[in-house]
Amino acid sequence: MGTNRSPEASLRESRGAGPGKDDGKIEQVPLPTRTGPRVPLSVFTGTEVEFVRWEHTRNGWDFQLLRAVYRGRTKSDWHVEVDLQLIRLPRTDWQLCIT
Repeated sequence: MGTNRSPEASLRESRGAGPGKDDGKIEQVPLPTRTGPRVPLSVFTGTEVEFVRWEHTRNGWDFQLLRAVYRGRTKSDWHVEVDLQLIRLPRTDWQLCIT
């Protein structure tokens, strides 16, 4: 049998809200973009983080992972420490991995 529920109510139920917990709002979560990487507030100086860089090769796409200690950032670079050496990673090439 069909129901008269709105698509919004079904979406809330599929997210675990269930019937009777309808607050009338659907939460929209923005997707990360390649053009505007941002460091989440939970990443502090001294935190161990991972960065990824994607490269197009003649065999397809490949990636590099770099584990480092976060030291800061500018508009153009990530400042990280690897093996006790401070290096700068271009933000246009390297993205922060969030797990």
